[in-house]
Amino acid sequence: MMISTTASSPSGNYIMYDPNTQSFSLWQKPPIGVQNSAHTMKNNNITYFDMLPVEIIGKILKNMSISESLPLAATSHLFLSEAVRNIELATGKDLAEAMFSLVDKGDCQSINLLRLMNINYFLVKEDKTDNNLLHCAVQSQKSDICSILLKIESVDINARNKEGYTPLHYAIKNNDISTLTKLLDMPGIDLNDNCNISDLDDDDQNYLPLLHYAVKCGNFDIVKTLLDHKRINVNVCDENGDLALRHAFAKKHNSINKAIIDLFLDKESIAINHQNNNKETLLHLAILSPYHYLIEDLAKRGIDVNLIDRQNNTALHFSVAHEFFGVTEKLLQIPNLKLDIKNIYGMTAYELAVRKGFDKIAELIQERQSVKSPNVSNWFGLF
Repeated sequence: MMISTTASSPSGNYIMYDPNTQSFSLWQKPPIGVQNSAHTMKNNNITYFDMLPVEIIGKILKNMSISESLPLAATSHLFLSEAVRNIELATGKDLAEAMFSLVDKGDCQSINLLRLMNINYFLVKEDKTDNNLLHCAVQSQKSDICSILLKIESVDINARNKEGYTPLHYAIKNNDISTLTKLLDMPGIDLNDNCNISDLDDDDQNYLPLLHYAVKCGNFDIVKTLLDHKRINVNVCDENGDLALRHAFAKKHNSINKAIIDLFLDKESIAINHQNNNKETLLHLAILSPYHYLIEDLAKRGIDVNLIDRQNNTALHFSVAHEFFGVTEKLLQIPNLKLDIKNIYGMTAYELAVRKGFDKIAELIQERQSVKSPNVSNWFGLF
């Protein structure tokens, strides 16, 4: 038995497919036995492509050597979805609108058909946003469409739209673990590149690597998935030289953010003595955060408590300047804390406390100066 289908060539030839031999033949008119069942595209009739498996349709079209030079209008009726069969397709903008329509409608069969045709219709971008088809599929959480698009070599998995988003950013933004995992499994995915994200709440933080962006979005499972990936760099920096951990410090205190912070601190590869562009350490930043308990954690993990920022301020200077009595008390319990370091204004932390009139803090530092530093072996029990 031979199945007839109309060809998309201007001559109106028919492609005949023999399922027994899986072979194709070209006819100027259908054989006598199937003439009544053959249709022409001119009448917008459904063709016998609809009766064949998608894989066979792809073989037929590939065998016909259909190329990009062929107006897509000729193949528009081959789409398997009724919703898009009658779209008027041509080139350029019309082509883009049609392709995005397929993705938006979740038309997996039509997308897969075009993939099997091996025709490069997948490089189109949306005019206003510069999204590619993968952006659209991930943003609208069309997981099945994403799976098909990821099989197409010409689809740019690292493409950025006008807002700076890659498809990965949309997966993170949507808390879409399934799609995130699919993207992370792609060999060419870029996990550590900076990206311009324009719609977050911090005006001074525009360029964020994926890990930073995930932390700011605040989903524990997303952050954990990224940190568990073998190619993620836990120490990648944003344009201010800050680690992603710094963005967790900046968020309000709650159990989720605390758990995210713990994820980072449990990573053996975390650069505990990292300094940002202002030479501030994680200890400096922890003092300015709602997470003062981290002072002990960071110290126990071996952070250098005497590192200075660009103005030669130690973490102790920071604590004194903000009149944090409890924080200052904790810092003074840390072994090897130096009290004689002067900032660019020539003041030690004690002199800064006196200058600002913070008498209780000044007395606290003076008491520490008059006694021997805490013994390292006993220090861990002080908190």
